[in-house]
Amino acid sequence: MAKYKGWIGNSYVEIELMNSEEAAHHVIDILTKINHVNIVKLEGYCYGSKPYLVYEFAEYGSLRDCLSNAKIASQLTWEKRIQIAIDLAVGIHYIHCCTNPAYIHQNINSRNVVITMDWRAKIYGFRSAKLVTFIEEMQDINLNDSVMVEKEEYFAPEYLTYGLASLKVDIFGYGVVLLELLSSRKAITDGILLKDSVNFFG
Repeated sequence: MAKYKGWIGNSYVEIELMNSEEAAHHVIDILTKINHVNIVKLEGYCYGSKPYLVYEFAEYGSLRDCLSNAKIASQLTWEKRIQIAIDLAVGIHYIHCCTNPAYIHQNINSRNVVITMDWRAKIYGFRSAKLVTFIEEMQDINLNDSVMVEKEEYFAPEYLTYGLASLKVDIFGYGVVLLELLSSRKAITDGILLKDSVNFFG
């Protein structure tokens, strides 16, 4: 999905072109019901010839972008990395335990964590999010192509093998992101999954 940088009033915003009105409505329905400092804020939307969503702007882009950019990564001190890890954990806890109904994000990865100018983390990318009460078994995952590419790196084995979704799916994804933060390595390198090579810390 295409993303653009825009300007509303005195602030920059991020504009995302959605694949369909149905997908846009799904995200709007979720983000208009939840409000938290560690969840990206939906500023607005537009249903014209194509559906667009407007989000608050995160100056440093995604966490993956930050870790992949040597200049930006050099500014990620341990204090900042720890704060990002805490922010992400707090955001996940919020959608799991503090909303009614609760949500499973289903796609926690370093591309769906955005970093603001003050190095705080916010969860982004709610296209695959589902109500906890509606998820017992996923017969049809219905993920878009970009998510399918990333699924092996971030998705729990039971999700990939049996399509079973629970709150643990997000926790597993968080663990992989945490490994990326600690190691500055990508979730997959030369076909080797980061989650399968954790012994490099020893």
